[in-house]
Amino acid sequence: MTEEYLNSAIQMFSDLQQKSTKNTISSLQLVTTIGVVAAILGYLGKDTLPKFTSVGMVYFGLLMAMTWAINTVIAKFFRNKKYPVKSRELKKL
Repeated sequence: MTEEYLNSAIQMFSDLQQKSTKNTISSLQLVTTIGVVAAILGYLGKDTLPKFTSVGMVYFGLLMAMTWAINTVIAKFFRNKKYPVKSRELKKL
């Protein structure tokens, strides 16, 4: 019975950690989205849009590839992260 309680507590901590991570990532995505929308609206307010160049396209491609790679590494790290739970032995009466 004690093992069931311990497994339940470990599962609860794991679920809480996953929920916290998801909330943090959602907050970061919201802030990033607001920044991107603000930049796009800034360009729409101008008379002319920036010109496309090959250097700009390569830069954009590298930026997108790096973003995808970093996102994949971070997601894999947090998906596989284990949080240790220390237990003390209880004295029997």
